[in-house]
Amino acid sequence: MTLRVRLRPPLAVVTSLILMVLILFALAPAMAEEVSGRKRTDDLAARITNELTLDAAQRKAVRKVMRDFGQSMRQVMDKHGIDPANGNRPPLRKMLAARADMRKASTHMESSMAEILTPQQMRRFRTFQKQQRAKWMSSHQRP
Repeated sequence: MTLRVRLRPPLAVVTSLILMVLILFALAPAMAEEVSGRKRTDDLAARITNELTLDAAQRKAVRKVMRDFGQSMRQVMDKHGIDPANGNRPPLRKMLAARADMRKASTHMESSMAEILTPQQMRRFRTFQKQQRAKWMSSHQRP
């Protein structure tokens, strides 16, 4: 008799993958096409600006961080053969392979944002991220 054991990844791994997929698909339209991508990234930066009440210098810095993050994620996706433009979730094996690179890009973005934002704004930014993640998750349920 053969005993099959199905291993489940730890909750932290699954949670971080969900966050990365959310970020990936939240920025996917911005990464699909450079010209419209910049506009969409600027739109995301504008939503963040409104949510966090940023001053002019912070707005400019946040826009740059978001553009750099979008470019970093685009490079990661290209490296791992992930195409966000098709609108479908990428296969889990590709996401697992890209996880470390995505985490590095995400960590860099978060630390850059922490340098720009006040502690209160950073808390509100994290709340904004959670709301965006929840919105994305509710619209991308697997059948």
